[in-house]
Amino acid sequence: MYLIQVVLPRYDRNGAPQPRELFQDIQRELLERFGGMTAYRRVSEGRWESDGNGAAHDELVVCEVITNELDREWWASYRHALAKKFLQKQLVVMSMVIDPL
Repeated sequence: MYLIQVVLPRYDRNGAPQPRELFQDIQRELLERFGGMTAYRRVSEGRWESDGNGAAHDELVVCEVITNELDREWWASYRHALAKKFLQKQLVVMSMVIDPL
């Protein structure tokens, strides 16, 4: 089993909130494809160096799914499509092996 996390920015590059519909569409897509999903809407903050211009930050939304199979090709394509929708150079999508207890 795998836990997949999709990390999404709540605000665009100009500081404006991302359209709510973007998040709703992603949640619907993940629900339909995987039969369930969880979105963490609490405020999280990421910090990183931005092209030598000092630290940049954004509030984040994390969407998670659990799946038995890891289709790396599909996830890579989905990550690329999400980056375009959110006008980002790249987004983080990561997987972790789950060992149910």
